[in-house]
Amino acid sequence: NIMLDTAKQWYQRRVRGCCVSFMNQDLFLERGGVPTLLDLLEKCPPSMQNLVLGALLDLTEDPRALPHVVTWRGKAQKTAVSLLIELWRLEEQAMGVKRDANNIMLDTATPLQGIEQQLSEVSAHALSSTPTLAILDVADNMRAKIYAMLYRIGFDKLPPISTKDQITLTLIENYLDFKVGEVWEEIIAELMMDNVTPIKSDREALKSIKTIIAAKSEAVNAIWC
Repeated sequence: NIMLDTAKQWYQRRVRGCCVSFMNQDLFLERGGVPTLLDLLEKCPPSMQNLVLGALLDLTEDPRALPHVVTWRGKAQKTAVSLLIELWRLEEQAMGVKRDANNIMLDTATPLQGIEQQLSEVSAHALSSTPTLAILDVADNMRAKIYAMLYRIGFDKLPPISTKDQITLTLIENYLDFKVGEVWEEIIAELMMDNVTPIKSDREALKSIKTIIAAKSEAVNAIWC
């Protein structure tokens, strides 16, 4: 509760008060707003991390914020990249995503799914009337934001990291492809539930998409296995 109150006060004093114009955003950056947000991200409880990471992601729409992210150092000289990779692993652990001790995929058919998605039953009515679990997952956890942050930094411009972090980074780098594959799987499931038979060209296209995503998962695992 103390940390939550402190974070609210900090937000009111430094974010809401500063980031109301481009001029004040300059002031926010000059006064160490980005490193302060990263400090908060490292120390705050999991319930706050998604919110703080979202604020950081918004700030990095301004390219001038990225050097502040890259040069930040946390506890034991931890870099922002290492922090983001660590948060990805913790998020997937909480979700129950199937990984081994080195964070290598155990189920290449569903590389991103946690327990909730794995146990859910496909409902044609639900799929047609509400956002699907694959879409809701993007907002419900931090993985999409972590992918976006590292994408903005540049996957080819990251500092040296440990082998375990490299394995996780490979998963993160392929997040968008895996997520697109999930969405297509749900589209196929909805068509089946609605007893819709695609025409031959569409069937071939859907089959190709499934094959490509499966091959991508196997290729990612093959790098480290």
